Amino acid sequence: MWWLAVGCPKVDSEPWRMDVKEQQVLFEAAEEYWLGVRWGELGRSSQYIEDPLERARFLNSYVSGQYIDIKVLHAELAPIADDFEITPDTKVWRTGTVYVQIEQVLNGYKVDNTEQKQEWHRTAEGWFIVGEGS
Repeated sequence: MWWLAVGCPKVDSEPWRMDVKEQQVLFEAAEEYWLGVRWGELGRSSQYIEDPLERARFLNSYVSGQYIDIKVLHAELAPIADDFEITPDTKVWRTGTVYVQIEQVLNGYKVDNTEQKQEWHRTAEGWFIVGEGS
């Protein structure tokens, strides 16, 4: 049995396990963002918008009461190149895609149910939405 302790890699050091953990972090960030959108808690959502101009656009364009239900369906990570290294100059550490189902009221009377695909990226500060904030 001593060979188990010596010959086996540490469980948390296996790359696929780290990917599973990072995927969960992305999923939770997306859920937090969309819960803020759903309930009109813009401070909760805007922390996931990195660009100050995009954050201001998001905060100024929000229409309360238009969302009926929002569900984060899935989050997936983009593969990392084998030779990729994070250095002090690296701005984007990882990218990912989040799939969201949104049920909302359009034009005050029409209920619309859509699925949205969002691109996110990971920096030293955490996960952020790429591009437009909403």
